[in-house]
Amino acid sequence: MPNRQRSPFWPLSLIAILVISVGPLTIPQARADLGVTAPSEFRVPEGFEVELIYEVPSETQGSWVSLTVDPEGHLLACDQEGSLYRIDVGGDAAKVEKVAADIGSAQGLLFAFDSLYVNVNGKDQKKNGVYRLTDTNGDGAYDKNEFILPLRGGGEHGPHALILSADGKRIITCGGNMTALPEHIARSRV
Repeated sequence: MPNRQRSPFWPLSLIAILVISVGPLTIPQARADLGVTAPSEFRVPEGFEVELIYEVPSETQGSWVSLTVDPEGHLLACDQEGSLYRIDVGGDAAKVEKVAADIGSAQGLLFAFDSLYVNVNGKDQKKNGVYRLTDTNGDGAYDKNEFILPLRGGGEHGPHALILSADGKRIITCGGNMTALPEHIARSRV
């Protein structure tokens, strides 16, 4: 009888088979009539509630993958392959408007230091990275667009979130394993 060596990854295969065979039985499914996960499907701490305020029409507004809040309390969202949107949730119904800005494909958004920071992860690798958008005249439009940190990488493992540091003094960029370090950084700080 031949001596077979077992792959060191065999436990992962077993886990994958268990997840595939058990997963659909335990994961709540989205309601077909709503198109999104029903608020009742979320478990939240006592005193909190989940409310559906807007269902994004994918045919016209794409797939929103990033979200932040501006100083006026509006939400800002970006379509995975398209535009930036401002959402006012102060009334009975959400008011959504397309923002006039020469930017799209943002996987990360952060409003900090009087600017909107956008982490772009699009198909054009030369445009991927962090941008700073500012409204120079207070009219609500981002009329100044600066490309401040080029990032090489893309896809689901490319440039993503932007996070304000705990001390409020720095912005942390997050990227997947397909995001190369910027040229002026010698090694990962993680």
